[in-house]
Amino acid sequence: MKRLRELGHRIVIITARTDALYTDPYQTTEQELANGGICYDKLICTFDKAKACVEEGISILIDDSLAHCDAASEKGISTFLFSSKANQYEETEHIRVSNWEEVIEKIMSGKIKSFFQWITQPFFCPIHLRSR
Repeated sequence: MKRLRELGHRIVIITARTDALYTDPYQTTEQELANGGICYDKLICTFDKAKACVEEGISILIDDSLAHCDAASEKGISTFLFSSKANQYEETEHIRVSNWEEVIEKIMSGKIKSFFQWITQPFFCPIHLRSR
């Protein structure tokens, strides 16, 4: 996260945690992020991650859910599919990434120049980056 901020990105975390599943999704997520030492600028709790990306002006989504990547792609948002056991055998045109170093490498190489979302594996909390 620190390196991504150094690159000039604003970090917006978008999680599918909502009141339907958690007593207080914001508090739960905020506590887990604090415990993990993850810095961010904004937290959004919604099932519609593609809509949140559009509303936040995020142009690249990184998520381990093929459905979220597909929905974002349909809205013109570029996508990275974070490889996981749930999607490892899925055929997809989304760019696959296996770790955060790959994400940063793709950004630094110029393949991905602006905004993106990624998901933290320990508690599956999507994170969106947006240039400041």
